[in-house]
Amino acid sequence: MAAESNSESGAGGEKAGRGRGPVLGAIIGGLLVGAAAGAFVLAPRLGGASHAPAGSGEHASAAATAESTAVPPTIYTIDNLVLNPAQTGGTRFLMASVALELGNPGLQHDIEVRDAEVRDVILRTLGSKTVGELTNIVQRDSLREELQSKLGASLPPGAIRRVYFPQFVIQ
Repeated sequence: MAAESNSESGAGGEKAGRGRGPVLGAIIGGLLVGAAAGAFVLAPRLGGASHAPAGSGEHASAAATAESTAVPPTIYTIDNLVLNPAQTGGTRFLMASVALELGNPGLQHDIEVRDAEVRDVILRTLGSKTVGELTNIVQRDSLREELQSKLGASLPPGAIRRVYFPQFVIQ
């Protein structure tokens, strides 16, 4: 009897522990995404390190002053993009946010008005990539360039300076 009750409690304990795996995976995934976003997006902005040329004199101090008084870039963020990558048959998905650094602050209104068009270009471009292409960090820069090129085709020249991925999660 004692052996039976131990084996039953052991089986019950295993069933109770099975539900923790996906939750822990989601928590760890969220922490990794947050750490990556902080390292690549926020750290350069908060670092405050001046990249003034080495040397002393008026040129170095003028460059440091110009950098500290420069207007921060205008960033337009498109959140909560969810799509199925190519060749997954709907079994995998990508959840992403895309931030666009605009070449001119006046362009923000134009992009807001064309939000549906911008989202469509991003969804079509990301949706045409396979999971292997999306997960390959080496190809991430070429993906940014492709998005910048495709979005720039329907916007004024120099409208988009850079493309960022503050959130990029593949399940």
